[in-house]
Amino acid sequence: MAPRPSGAVAGWICLLSFGTYFASAAYSCTGLGTECLNRIYMGSYATENAAEQACDANVNCAAYDYAAAQSLGFQCSTGTSRADAYNEFKMCTKPAPPPS
Repeated sequence: MAPRPSGAVAGWICLLSFGTYFASAAYSCTGLGTECLNRIYMGSYATENAAEQACDANVNCAAYDYAAAQSLGFQCSTGTSRADAYNEFKMCTKPAPPPS
């Protein structure tokens, strides 16, 4: 019987098999000066990571916007954007769900 691959080898095989899928599942973000038109005002987020995780967990969230200068982020119900008059926010759109 052939020896089983070590945990590290199995991890690399998994990464090579699924790495391109997970890499393509990133949010698509604008530069500064764009905020979402339709915010979900059920809380604000002090870090971009927190805003992204909240959006991931909410099926009604299509995007989030975040201003690093103010440590302020919001979830968005649509991917529709508008100009940010103060040029502080960026908007990140949730990736499309994987095909079923």
